[in-house]
Amino acid sequence: MEPDDLEGRTKQFALQVLKLVAVLPNNVVGKTIAERLTHEATNAAANYRASCRIGSEGTATARRGIVEEQIDQSVYWLQLIVEGELLRKEKVQPLLHEAIELSELVSALRAPVNRERNLASFRLPVEGIHLRTSNET
Repeated sequence: MEPDDLEGRTKQFALQVLKLVAVLPNNVVGKTIAERLTHEATNAAANYRASCRIGSEGTATARRGIVEEQIDQSVYWLQLIVEGELLRKEKVQPLLHEAIELSELVSALRAPVNRERNLASFRLPVEGIHLRTSNET
């Protein structure tokens, strides 16, 4: 997947969240969840967009970590909508599915950098011996 594709998906996710929160109940619970979900989803899209424009790969990777966290929090708020029976599951499920997919995609973008950094920290001082990860045979 190209960065522009994911940038478009995160933006569309934010736009769909804006439509969803507009139909939440107009009470304290609905307003609170609408505010938090809107904040997380729109910031995730904006931060991913920014990560694509940052010159430093390290800074871009850090920003994508923030995006991953914000999407995960969006998943949480969407789950509360369903479990709190604020809206029908069928209305929320497509957004919940998209949020989970986006989280996995952003996580995959960060994985190679994290894996190398984590492996380096597990090297033992004895030459040629290191701890195996689940990815090694």
